[in-house]
Amino acid sequence: MADFLQNPPGLLCFASDNLAKGKRVGVILKKGRDGKPRQTWYAVYELEGRRHTINLGTPVAGRPPKSLRDLGDIAFERSRAKAQEKLNAIVTEAKTTKNSERILEKIYEHKTGSSVPAVLLAELAERWKALPRVRMPSRQYCDLCAATLRRFAAFMSANDRQITELIQVREPDVHLFLKTEEARGIGAKTYNDIIKLLKLIWNRILPGFPNPIANIPKKSDDTKFRRPYSESQLQQILEAAKNDPFIYPIIATGICTAMRRGDCCLLKWRDVDLRGGFISVETSKTGARIEIPIWPLLREVLMEQCPKKRDGYVFPEQAAMYQKNPSGITWRAKKVLRQAGILDEDEESETSTDQRLRRSKGYDFHSFRVTWVTMALSQGVPMELVRRVTGHSTVDVVLKHYFQPDRNNFRQVLESKMPTFMTAKNDIDENLNCTLGQLKELISGLTSENFKQGKERILELLR
Repeated sequence: MADFLQNPPGLLCFASDNLAKGKRVGVILKKGRDGKPRQTWYAVYELEGRRHTINLGTPVAGRPPKSLRDLGDIAFERSRAKAQEKLNAIVTEAKTTKNSERILEKIYEHKTGSSVPAVLLAELAERWKALPRVRMPSRQYCDLCAATLRRFAAFMSANDRQITELIQVREPDVHLFLKTEEARGIGAKTYNDIIKLLKLIWNRILPGFPNPIANIPKKSDDTKFRRPYSESQLQQILEAAKNDPFIYPIIATGICTAMRRGDCCLLKWRDVDLRGGFISVETSKTGARIEIPIWPLLREVLMEQCPKKRDGYVFPEQAAMYQKNPSGITWRAKKVLRQAGILDEDEESETSTDQRLRRSKGYDFHSFRVTWVTMALSQGVPMELVRRVTGHSTVDVVLKHYFQPDRNNFRQVLESKMPTFMTAKNDIDENLNCTLGQLKELISGLTSENFKQGKERILELLR
């Protein structure tokens, strides 16, 4: 034991004949930086030309010999046997993993005719940004995806240091990552977006390589749809917005154009044709070209912003805030909604979470887009024209997420379009409407002088 303690820090003598013969596979004892022997067995082994040294976690027991080529006491040898057994299992598993990786690589080479590219997890975010695209997504979306991929790479590195490349990731590893994401409090939509992003990574960077995300199911989307504003609510919002000259033109633009918050703020003069009466612009989210007529309310807003030289942003101050702090635009818009009586403080607190999840209890800036679509479709505007304004590529998206008529509006539109023999009101309905009309007239005309006669007449009609 004295010789053991006098050895310098680092590796002590090798334990097995395999190591003595140069095969570099065996259990070892180590000292710490303080010179004291460590209390657990370590192992060293070689695989694919690379040397690996790991802590087996098996406690060292008994009294060690002067050299690990010699025998120690019974307790020591038992602990050495346990450590060797654990090492054998680790090496077997490592070889199995390497063999499966080689098989996958051979399948890829057979399908594509080229070797598997080395894609380091640490470089995954940059590789994703560098993918060829028809149109680059918005900076905000790119930052969100890059942050997700960095968390993915960091998790894989912390969970298993041997996983450094994309081809080494397996389905159980992805499941564990998704569980940690759920622990952050993400919703179903964010969970599904992460799966969608990871699938895209494998399909674009390693096309033809077995995708470990392929069999992972998505969750049922619990997104709460926005509600459309009524015509009276829109008027209340515009009236309240006049108290804030900064946000008023953005809200008016959103109401008249159905454009998203960012597209309203970043609208450029080159996309505005005041003489022709149209806005023609590519949306930041999808890159689709949309065309929107300029109505009088919007023309008034644009003319107030119109400079002598029409270049740059239509709303430069709002564009600067959106690029620096998009939440500032959202905060001002919600402040207007509260002043208009659309939102209250309790509802506002429920729609804001620490994770900034994309959930909406009902009303926000995006509801202007829902309102535009709902009103247009309810009044019989053809779907193709609506999609030309909104930029949606499919009818399903419009009908599922944007066409949200309330029941009264739904009933009125259907009654106006359906045959009269189905929707015509009967005599009872007409008499009831007349009675209600008379009651309203009598109640509104009550004074101190005619109260007694009016009361008698009202009671008569109610009977």
